[in-house]
Amino acid sequence: MKRYKPIAVVLIGSMLVLMGCATTKITSFCDPDYQGTTIEGAMVAGLFGDLETRQKTEGAFIKVFNERGIGIRVIPSMKLAPPTRPDITEEEMRSALKQEGISMILAVQLTDAYSQESYVPESSYTEVQGSVWGNTFQGTSSTQKFGGFYVSKPTMLFKVQLYDTENYRMVWTSSSLTRGDAFADFDAMVKSLAHATLIKLYEDGLIKGVRNMKVEDTTPDWFGH
Repeated sequence: MKRYKPIAVVLIGSMLVLMGCATTKITSFCDPDYQGTTIEGAMVAGLFGDLETRQKTEGAFIKVFNERGIGIRVIPSMKLAPPTRPDITEEEMRSALKQEGISMILAVQLTDAYSQESYVPESSYTEVQGSVWGNTFQGTSSTQKFGGFYVSKPTMLFKVQLYDTENYRMVWTSSSLTRGDAFADFDAMVKSLAHATLIKLYEDGLIKGVRNMKVEDTTPDWFGH
């Protein structure tokens, strides 16, 4: 008696996962007077006129810092200096920062942004579906093609600086370059920046107790970054 066994075989030549990813390179400098100083509490300030961009930037930094378990209090500037309070005074801000236990301000600013075109080589994958009857296989196959076109990849340059809330002196400064693939949006770009900034602050001795120090946003270079 012949036995029926359904099977499905997928032969993959080359496939691209359509997920936005980004990587960041960052250079930093810590003021000599603050060598050995550690952050006890920080306010993240996204220096953007656009409200959505400011919220996304501050939210991304706080999420990344909290996920890494750095053990310090981190709050968004939206809490103490929301757009509904444009006339807040320096004295009021100092008082609010002190009440929140914030000793540092981490200011994030976009200095430049542009995109580059890159050619995606053509690739394909073949899907085979069929059935086995005894020693006989019957089925069909179909081939899907991908690529053979140009994509636009974003590049953003950021400046991230740390200030002492006691005297507003600059404690630490950095410049960075963040590159995304063809599917990277601003969320992916700023998340990569936040990861890289946290690593640098740790390497420069300004924060301690960071969990999972491996940079997690390093991804396959699908489009030749």
